[in-house]
Amino acid sequence: MGSEMCIRDSFKDGGVSSTVCYPFMWSLYEYIWEDWLPRYLLESRLLEAADLRKLGDMFYGRPYWNLTVVKQAMAVAPGYKERAFDAELGVRITYTGDGAVTPITPATLLRVGRVALAQRRLVAERRRTATPLRDGLLATYERRLAELGVAADPAGVKRLWRRIVVEDYYHAEGTYFWQIFINTVHLALAREAIVKVVGHDGYFDLIGGLDDISHLRPYYDAWELSRQLRADAEANAWWTTTPVDQIAAALDRGETRFGLDQVASLVERYGYHSVKELDLTHPDFDTDHASVVQLVLDTLGLGDDQGPHADRHGLQARYTAALGRARTALVRRLAGRELGPGRYHSFVEKVTKTRALLWWREEFRDCSTRHYHLIRLATLALADVLVAEGTLERADDIWFTRAFDLVGLLDGTLDAATLRGIVARHRGYYDSFRHFQPANELGRVFDNPGEELPITPGAIAGIGGNSGSVTGVARVVSGLEDIGRLNPGEILVTTFTDTGWTSKFAMISGIVTEYGGILCHAAIVSREYGIPCVVAAVGCTTRIPDGALIRVDGSSGQVVILDEEG
Repeated sequence: MGSEMCIRDSFKDGGVSSTVCYPFMWSLYEYIWEDWLPRYLLESRLLEAADLRKLGDMFYGRPYWNLTVVKQAMAVAPGYKERAFDAELGVRITYTGDGAVTPITPATLLRVGRVALAQRRLVAERRRTATPLRDGLLATYERRLAELGVAADPAGVKRLWRRIVVEDYYHAEGTYFWQIFINTVHLALAREAIVKVVGHDGYFDLIGGLDDISHLRPYYDAWELSRQLRADAEANAWWTTTPVDQIAAALDRGETRFGLDQVASLVERYGYHSVKELDLTHPDFDTDHASVVQLVLDTLGLGDDQGPHADRHGLQARYTAALGRARTALVRRLAGRELGPGRYHSFVEKVTKTRALLWWREEFRDCSTRHYHLIRLATLALADVLVAEGTLERADDIWFTRAFDLVGLLDGTLDAATLRGIVARHRGYYDSFRHFQPANELGRVFDNPGEELPITPGAIAGIGGNSGSVTGVARVVSGLEDIGRLNPGEILVTTFTDTGWTSKFAMISGIVTEYGGILCHAAIVSREYGIPCVVAAVGCTTRIPDGALIRVDGSSGQVVILDEEG
């Protein structure tokens, strides 16, 4: 598959390969990845058909994608810098300086001319169609959700599963990935232009504080409910003294205690979310009510100064200050006249468009999450049908099939005995790598890294996900099940974060993760909370002792252990 491969940041960050990946889940990703990415590379004129190779595969039970091909495409753009590209996605940097750089010359400009025209067309088309695309995906989601609620006969379940997986998912996930591809190209270029004017810290200030980000909506609504509960002494006392499982049980029984109806509304609105999104085997909020209750309890214990409104005020101030620095850098005065205001207005337009790209990425991610919820519901229903028919021995066997194995079964081109053999083979493969942690990147380039040393001797080098510096106690958390050990004001050190971690960001002073890039969940949410963040800090969970005093510098992407005893 080429000399360089690496797990893409959203693969690692979203649960697809946070542990060994189920064959069913990878088959869904492969279905989209191998169709939509080549289409984008060809339509945007970044590569020719002869340049394409297989773009993804499974190694050691984890999905990897072909980094060589993608870098070849990105290098078409004059001004491309390998280091900036790797930083965006959290790829381990094994070279000094900027790595491969495409110079700006007449030859490279001539070559990129047709690419620029194609890119401009693709971006303009997406801006024009984004809203109707999203609305159409949401309408399909609501329609299929209703159909799943009434599908009962085996034939109906099979037809609906096939439509959701083969047709609806293809459209929804392809639309989301198309936005990711557009963003990857244009954000890399925009970042370079913005950093030249306001620096790396200013860049983070200008892309943070986005309005109404989709995956933060459950937290915002839980926050508003927590303020209502805090204002009612009796309700507050019951919620703060009752165990989570008992509150969830009261919710399931339909008790009318103040706050339970509102939590039921949260479940209804956000039932497609999960604390382990993209892990289809894990229950979503529609059945995992305890996680929704915990979300409310997390916010209930926080003061008003730790809420989203306070964060928003600070982020807006940083945004305004960064624009002010840009104006100073781009506009000068002579004899009372401003010279070069057009440069500043162009800069603001670039920032605005960059923020829009980031916002739409999250909107289509939300649509993707909804359709994965549909797939989970439909696949569980299909599993019950296949067990009843004797095709599968156990319902969870279905996660050890590939999606198109099931399509073949439904179409009559694959028999039940063959499917059971596939399940047995895939179970063996899955089990063999359950406790094995492979490298995040594979290939000869990463075998003998010779990494660039961090500026501070002894520091753990990563990638800055949000600017700022903070000193505090490190709380090393292995997973969400261990999150209860986290105390207010501490610095969270973990492998990666997902949607289930979002409410914890309000109580921490900084975050360090093993994996991720500038667009991973931890980096995006840290910018919305205005806290320092370092991602792709390889070895942080083993090199940083739990309880140690550390300094996190999001600007330089470094973590320094100050006192191992804390």
